[in-house]
Amino acid sequence: MSKNQTRELTLHIFGKDFFIMTDADEEYTQKVAQFLTDEMNDIAKNFSGEKYEKIVVIASMNIIDKYFKLQKEYKELEEKLNDLVEKIK
Repeated sequence: MSKNQTRELTLHIFGKDFFIMTDADEEYTQKVAQFLTDEMNDIAKNFSGEKYEKIVVIASMNIIDKYFKLQKEYKELEEKLNDLVEKIK
């Protein structure tokens, strides 16, 4: 299968199957699905009996929070690197 060819994948996330269309690498996509499942499992341990939808929302918020923190850290590191480059010039 050539790159960028859209295909249907079945993802098993937190006990449910989801069928998606993607042109992303299957191994990568499964890894993303596993990350989400792991996050949801961690939340479910602390919030037993909660509805699936609430667990999904909390997991999504946690993942987005991690993303924003990494994005901020990346920008700070980029600024430090640029400062160092300027000092070297």
